[in-house]
Amino acid sequence: MVNIEVISRAGAKVVLQTKGTEVSLPGTENVLVKLGIGANTVVEMKQEGDHLIVVLSNGEVITIDNYFAQVCEADKPAEADTVSAHAAADTGNQLVLENDTGNLIWARTTVEDNCLNSVEYFSIDNITPLLTEGSIDVDHAVAWWGWKPILGYGAVITAAIIGLSQWDD
Repeated sequence: MVNIEVISRAGAKVVLQTKGTEVSLPGTENVLVKLGIGANTVVEMKQEGDHLIVVLSNGEVITIDNYFAQVCEADKPAEADTVSAHAAADTGNQLVLENDTGNLIWARTTVEDNCLNSVEYFSIDNITPLLTEGSIDVDHAVAWWGWKPILGYGAVITAAIIGLSQWDD
């Protein structure tokens, strides 16, 4: 059983909190789904119809109903003389994984032709940048995390310079 929290992206309010392996999202608004699992436990994410399926290393399967706005074109019967070519885009709903220690991982899902195209994982400090309607600026959402190593190395180098300068007498 997994802790599942559904948060409205428009109002930034929790609309559903449950424990289980399946959740059905409201089709009327975009939401952020937070799963109480670590990213290292995810074996696979795939699309079945309009559902996002998350397969865990322990064999557990989490189903998020209505995650995708439309059924994948590959799941629909082919229509003659109809060709659709869409660039990959973010899905309206967002997925965040939160492990036992509170570390957050944004599982950015992109779609092409209404089919899951890719899942990219980003470490984030909080979910606030993901709670805006419309497209999400990846650089803004993960910018602080990206700078942490640089700031850390800068502090070590500064301490080393100060330490060495004491021997200059």
